Amino acid sequence: MYPLLVEQLTPEVVLAQFAHRRPAGAQRYLLPKLGAMNFVLDAVLDGGVNGALNLDAHGKALSYLILKTEIAVPSDLVCRLAGSPG
Repeated sequence: MYPLLVEQLTPEVVLAQFAHRRPAGAQRYLLPKLGAMNFVLDAVLDGGVNGALNLDAHGKALSYLILKTEIAVPSDLVCRLAGSPG
């Protein structure tokens, strides 16, 4: 599953998900041994943790925008993940 996520969850896709926050850029850091990715979005916290007047100054609640991103999964992989024969 990780290679599929790496292929489809690009910095460009993440920028599109956060377009309403007007990020200045996005960097993706791959952590393959953990099966993880870390995204850094520039200028989305309205002045940073100390200067932001919003309720989520650290931006932790914004992660749902990535979690709701739709990923195209090939049908053979869906069958394998579901445990049913192809």
